[in-house]
Amino acid sequence: RRASVARWRTMAGPGKYGGFDPPPDEAVPEPAPGVVDLADRNLAEFPAVTKALRAAVEINLEGNELVSVPTGALSRLTRLETLRLTGCALTHLPDDLGRCESIARLFAGANRITDASPAFELPCAVHVGLSHNRVGALPPPEVTARAEALVSLDLTHNDLCVADDALASLAAMPSLRALSLAGNPMAMAPGFSRFVADAMPELLMLDGVRLERPPPGPGHPEDDGRAAPRTAVPATVTIKFKMTNASCEPDPPNDDLGAKKPEKGSGEEDVGEKGSPDGGEEDGEKVEGDGGEGGEGEPGEGGEGEPGEGGEGE
Repeated sequence: RRASVARWRTMAGPGKYGGFDPPPDEAVPEPAPGVVDLADRNLAEFPAVTKALRAAVEINLEGNELVSVPTGALSRLTRLETLRLTGCALTHLPDDLGRCESIARLFAGANRITDASPAFELPCAVHVGLSHNRVGALPPPEVTARAEALVSLDLTHNDLCVADDALASLAAMPSLRALSLAGNPMAMAPGFSRFVADAMPELLMLDGVRLERPPPGPGHPEDDGRAAPRTAVPATVTIKFKMTNASCEPDPPNDDLGAKKPEKGSGEEDVGEKGSPDGGEEDGEKVEGDGGEGGEGEPGEGGEGEPGEGGEGE
């Protein structure tokens, strides 16, 4: 700083800084009170519990080479509210998280964790981040139900495959409102978001997107393509019914029978009618007629029958 001031005096000439104040030194931000920042220190072991660590409300250990956190170390930090373990080499979470009553936020993504059970033992946690790990299954519902205060859970890019088992465990958490499951094999099924919405009716956010639930009743909107319905909606609807009583009304009288038939020679007779307009029936049906009305017989004779008797018309 003295060299900087001397240089400015030389450049400004006589007088106090030539009327200009020297440029201030670059301010280095100081950590907030109660925050212990040990990120990217190449630590292979959890730091010793010192007085500063006991007074910390937030400990940042991101980007270190931690393989494990010794049992009993976190339970001694009674003021700790936020613990950041992202980007380490953890293979498992400490077993005594159930005794850490002050921790409200746990960030342990980008590790090698396979068992997430200890995270659900935190009695007061409102957010747990376990993204980019190797979790292949969640603990049973009787374990996840202990996380009564958990509101937000990040499980993106893990190895969850069985949707029914995973959602049964997730639905057991009474306060869960925001959930992230993208990148898991089970989340790649079509219609998965609707599947989650049906299984978890209290959930509000899925993968950062607010869930839109259809109104009650028929007519669900089209799915966004990221969720599979629990029950597939058929493309067609089939209605089945059973008849218990049926009746048939008689045909109405044929008004054409009483209509005036065209006169002979008018050229309007049916092609299939070979009898005279006054004898026989249409369509060549055989009928009986009087001697004076017989099909093709001479007047006064019946068609092909004896005179005076009704013949058969063709």
